[in-house]
Amino acid sequence: MLRIAKSLITILAVATIAAGATGAYFNDNITVPGNTFSSGSLDIVWSGSASSPITLANMEPGVWYGDQAWPGGDYKLGVFNHTINSTMAAKYRFRESNTAGPLLYSKINVKVYRYEGGGVWVNYYKGALSGMLIDPALVPVMGNLPVGNSHDWKFAFQLDPSADNSYRSLSTTFDLLYDATQASNPGW
Repeated sequence: MLRIAKSLITILAVATIAAGATGAYFNDNITVPGNTFSSGSLDIVWSGSASSPITLANMEPGVWYGDQAWPGGDYKLGVFNHTINSTMAAKYRFRESNTAGPLLYSKINVKVYRYEGGGVWVNYYKGALSGMLIDPALVPVMGNLPVGNSHDWKFAFQLDPSADNSYRSLSTTFDLLYDATQASNPGW
């Protein structure tokens, strides 16, 4: 009888545990619906006479072309972070690429100015056109152009004073490259 009682107690204990393991519990969950992500956009507008091809003919060694007062020949560039199509701050740079006539190209100099307000143009670069790179490392304000803001620039070009008769009647062609990316881009 004792064995039967122990067996019944064991069966009851196992049944109680099994019933508890499959028994009902209170539960709850929450759904956060309609999560949406969208990407931003960047739209830099380049305007002014330096945003179109520049043609200088009959350059004389030592003469700066583009240093005259507007409208007498400045080569200006406006950089605008467009308010309609852009949703993020930008950073930008200027560089060059020779496409023809490397001999004369090696003798072209450039000055790059930024308008600082109050009628003041500050020269940030004066040197050889070949290898020119104007970027946020040189001009920190280029590293953050907020939406709706603009910067004004101008360029002047010179045939180096050391150009002798071996540079007569030559021509060169190059591209001015204007690049922009989002300000948070850790590259360049």
